[in-house]
Amino acid sequence: MVFERSELAGLWEEGSYERRYQSSIPEVEKCHALASACPDAGWEDNPGRQKVGLAMDELPFEVFEHTADVGLQVYGRTLPELFIHAAEGMESLMVPLEQVEPRISREVEVEGDDLVSLLIAWLSRLIFLFDTEFLLFRQFEIERFSETQLKMKARAGGEPYDEQRHELSSAIKAVTRHQAEVVSTANGYRARIIFDI
Repeated sequence: MVFERSELAGLWEEGSYERRYQSSIPEVEKCHALASACPDAGWEDNPGRQKVGLAMDELPFEVFEHTADVGLQVYGRTLPELFIHAAEGMESLMVPLEQVEPRISREVEVEGDDLVSLLIAWLSRLIFLFDTEFLLFRQFEIERFSETQLKMKARAGGEPYDEQRHELSSAIKAVTRHQAEVVSTANGYRARIIFDI
């Protein structure tokens, strides 16, 4: 993840903030695949950017089995980072993310009644784009996120499914509300999401 410090100027207002977070999948995948402490996962050292990352003992997301469904336990230092990690985790359930090229992008705007419904709306919109346009995503950028108004605007980068290049493991039918939660932790935030596959 990278945090565009220069874009913060003048953007704070009543609990709303506009920050740009970007996913950096190769580092996240390497960290997740090794299943070991990876303190620099997803960080980029560029001038003018502040590092935003996870605690040293946490991965961006973990997959767990749930009866006939599958779930994710997701972590993030901030809510935008949490939402990006949730999207990365969900997409990785469908296809190895290193197989997806960010050739096109789609803007996504969603809102909710609470943080859980906002997260579900975000992931559901990505599922909708797969169902209608067969789009797989691997890069995510949150441009605006409001905790008070429970709205967000993001951009997802990816490409249409190609059976010659993409090893599709399973299609996700829906994000369920069953046991879904977004909670604050000592290191930021944690979410639990279960998918109907």
